[in-house]
Amino acid sequence: MLTASSVEDIRRKAEERRSTLGFGLSAPIGAKAFNCLDHMKILTIRFPVDDRNFDAFIGRRSDQDVVFINTALPKGKQHFAAAHELYHAWFDRDALSSWSTICDIEDSGGSTLREKLANRFAAEFMVPRWGIKMYCDSLPRHFDLTDTIVLLSDYYEVPVKTIVLRLEEEAYITAKEKEELLLDSAAAIYDERRKELGLHATMEEPTYDRNVSPSFYAILRNNLDGERISRGKFDELHKLLDFM
Repeated sequence: MLTASSVEDIRRKAEERRSTLGFGLSAPIGAKAFNCLDHMKILTIRFPVDDRNFDAFIGRRSDQDVVFINTALPKGKQHFAAAHELYHAWFDRDALSSWSTICDIEDSGGSTLREKLANRFAAEFMVPRWGIKMYCDSLPRHFDLTDTIVLLSDYYEVPVKTIVLRLEEEAYITAKEKEELLLDSAAAIYDERRKELGLHATMEEPTYDRNVSPSFYAILRNNLDGERISRGKFDELHKLLDFM
């Protein structure tokens, strides 16, 4: 468990980053988290891997930060993973000397203190407390809790699980209610409610995207100019990117 002071520090960092990036205290970020990685000139690779326990990693090689995100994961979880890696890139610079730092993308959980902090940051960054309040206050009274969860998931482009955890963290629901809302049997209820509200279940479905950030092309060009790779290898990698 994170201490109250740790949570407050993480919340402050998330709000400051949101403000700096122009998202304010409530706007959704969603897939724009990938743009944030590109803006930092981080080489981001998104590719499907048939291992649902392999969510993402961040590392550094030759002073180049690299992030990998498994696109066989649900779309909303990919957005959360990108925000998680942004925390490491912004606040764990000294820890990125390892080429492959595997991350535990488990919403507010994690196996180490660093991972717990990164997950809580991602939660606060993607689903800010003021955004939750403003959105909930704007809903008509006849919308129930299930409606609210599904609509917040769609609006902030994160999984239902993230919304449920954020609602408990912000004291909208109790710990007991959280456990009930996260039962496997509840998934069908959320799916049905989405249909009733005219929403698509995209946040809970994988995308299987295959792409790399634009910076990779610049790295290829620099390596060719510096004679670190041959023209043949350059052409081969470009063909691979075109295939992706």
